[in-house]
Amino acid sequence: MLTNDTRTLDRYLTRLALRSPLTQEERQAILALPSSSSKKAAGSSFVASGDEIDHACVVLTGLVSSFKQTRDGTRQIMALHICGDMADLPSIMLAEAVSGLEALSDVTMLHIPLPALFAVSEAYPRIALALWRDGAADAAIQMAWANNVGRKSARSRLAHLFCEMGARYEQTGSRVGLGFELLMTQEQLADATAITPVHLNRTLMSLRADGILDMRNKLVQVFDWPALIKAADFDPRYLSFRLANAH
Repeated sequence: MLTNDTRTLDRYLTRLALRSPLTQEERQAILALPSSSSKKAAGSSFVASGDEIDHACVVLTGLVSSFKQTRDGTRQIMALHICGDMADLPSIMLAEAVSGLEALSDVTMLHIPLPALFAVSEAYPRIALALWRDGAADAAIQMAWANNVGRKSARSRLAHLFCEMGARYEQTGSRVGLGFELLMTQEQLADATAITPVHLNRTLMSLRADGILDMRNKLVQVFDWPALIKAADFDPRYLSFRLANAH
């Protein structure tokens, strides 16, 4: 059943405003969007590549991945989506899923019908611009991930992933000091960095031995952020969080 629960839509609005300034009227228009919610269990794939899309998916709680899968079942995680992210933004203009979506943890999803999203975008061009800007940021993240798995060592790939997620969780207020929760198994981390689980474990042990970070029970504790950034060759500008203050 569709509702317009502003308590849930507020999470999406907060995330959208990280990159785009919005007036009070525009914010209210987003909060008035009809929506419904659903829960997905950890490990469940709830959208398949090529599925027909009639609504946008926003993450309310938990962690979701976009993934592509080969015929033999090998899976590559293409992106990670946290609270407030519209997980399938690249798909909504095509009305067809460009990748699968999987719940990496128990998640709650918010579903916004595409006709309503298109109508509010037409009525408020700055909302359309905000969606466009988020789509451009998603493309920049994809390019960073492609460079990460295509040109970096396993150590640098993993360090980059931790840097990105730490930066994103900091923006949402979910990072506590130098640590944050990352609800991924080592196998899923391997799928995100295109290395084997065995190599990933060795790489984690190396980062731990060097006093840079540790990950236990899906909690990442960073001991030396400058060293982690150096290992990752990480430049956060591609995340584009500065844009909200630049327009």
